[in-house]
Amino acid sequence: MQNFDGEKRERRELMSSRSKLRTLFSIPTLLVAMKVFSEPGVLQ
Repeated sequence: MQNFDGEKRERRELMSSRSKLRTLFSIPTLLVAMKVFSEPGVLQ
């Protein structure tokens, strides 16, 4: 029972770090996408 609890905690920490990484990567991607879409000639 103790092992299962520790495993669950490790999985939760892994998921939280993974979501942090995803946020870190999604912010520059959003900035680049906004810059590309705001460039003149793309929307035409």
